[in-house]
Amino acid sequence: MARKQSSETDVFQILRTDHQEVSKLMDKIKQADGQQKQQLFSQLQEELNNHMDQEERFFYPKLEEIEDLADLVQDSYADHDDIRQILQQMNEQDFNSDEWQANCEALEDTKDDHVDVEEEEIFPQAMELVDASVLNQIGEQIAAEKAKTVEPAAAKAPRQQKRPPRAHA
Repeated sequence: MARKQSSETDVFQILRTDHQEVSKLMDKIKQADGQQKQQLFSQLQEELNNHMDQEERFFYPKLEEIEDLADLVQDSYADHDDIRQILQQMNEQDFNSDEWQANCEALEDTKDDHVDVEEEEIFPQAMELVDASVLNQIGEQIAAEKAKTVEPAAAKAPRQQKRPPRAHA
């Protein structure tokens, strides 16, 4: 009998939560300007890159082995390439330019299409075709990877509180 997954290791819940977080960031970027827009965009890039990396390292390779999912997974890899290309272009443009805004809209459209395919086609088929223990293992791997990306930031915080240099008499 398959073990029930906790929400921390349910691969589908983890990926859906990522999708929701990216959408929230994109909404905030639309409302922001200047320095705030740059900070939010930087955060968006980090979120997207971590998410895509985790899918490509842990999730997609297992799905690629299944004939019914192979084409959808290849399309997902292509979507990730498109997203990376748009992000790169945005990095090279002025945040206040029409070109940057157009790329922001293209990024959102590409992301939305990608998420729709994942959540409406890939996830249901994966639930049906991939053994629950494998899905649980993927969820655990992604959760562990996410913990690694959070820990370094938390570990740095105490070190930043250094004493001021001693004054020489």
